[in-house]
Amino acid sequence: MAALKPLLAAAPQDVSLRLLEADCLAGLEAWEALRPQLDALPASAHQRPEFWYLRGLSHAHLMELLPARMDLERAARMAPDRIRYVLDAGHACAELGEWERSEEHWRQALRLDETCEEALVQLSDSRLALHDSEGARRMLRECLLRHPESQDARERLADLEAN
Repeated sequence: MAALKPLLAAAPQDVSLRLLEADCLAGLEAWEALRPQLDALPASAHQRPEFWYLRGLSHAHLMELLPARMDLERAARMAPDRIRYVLDAGHACAELGEWERSEEHWRQALRLDETCEEALVQLSDSRLALHDSEGARRMLRECLLRHPESQDARERLADLEAN
C-alpha cells in the first residue's frame, strides 16, 4: 500500500489506482475503511466490475447479506469470465438461502472451469438444500474424481452416505 501513495499523489483521480488501493484494503480485511473509500470514487468507477465486487465483499463481511448479493451478482454479470466473481456471487446467494440462484452461479463457474473444486462442493450443498441428496452425492463423487485429495468432499460424501 505504501508503494501506491506516491502514485496516488501524482494522479489522485486515477480510478484504476484508487480501485487498486481499495483492493489493498480488502486484502487487509479493512472492511469498515473500504466502504468510504469506495463511496468517494468518481461515478466512472461504477462502470468497473471491480468496484461492485469490492463493494459486495464489504457488504458481505459486514453481514449486509442482501446488498452483498446484489453487488456481487452485478460484478459477476459485468465480468462473467472472472471465476472468483461468479463463485462469490454464488456464496452470497447461498447465504440468503437462494439455492436455485446460487446453483446458477456454481454451474457458470463449472462452465469456466469444469474442474473447479469449490463449485462442485458448493453445488452439492445447493442440491442438498433443494432436497436432492442423490444430486449432491453425484457432485461430490465428481469432485473426488477430479480432486481425490479433497478432504472437504470426502467428509461431506461420508456424511451423506451415513444418512
